[in-house]
Amino acid sequence: MIKMTIIELFFLGLPFAIFIAYRTFLVRHKKMDGDGYSPVPYHKLFVIGGLLSLLVFVFLAFSNEKITDQKYVPAHMESGELIPGGFVDREPN
Repeated sequence: MIKMTIIELFFLGLPFAIFIAYRTFLVRHKKMDGDGYSPVPYHKLFVIGGLLSLLVFVFLAFSNEKITDQKYVPAHMESGELIPGGFVDREPN
């Protein structure tokens, strides 16, 4: 779950990182010209980041391995020991 959160935050922040790098490049090269530059388009950056995150989420949802021939067994106690939950093979009918 934390892996998915990190991936989502990365792709949400990617447009901002690209914009900051671009803005830094412009500022360094425009100091000699004295030209101004437009304000930061935050709404466009949020929309682009959100769309990137959505596309990555959909891609990861369809590319992950599907577990169809297994069933989930929750964690339980057996003989005083905690048995962790997990997926086990289904019993043949």
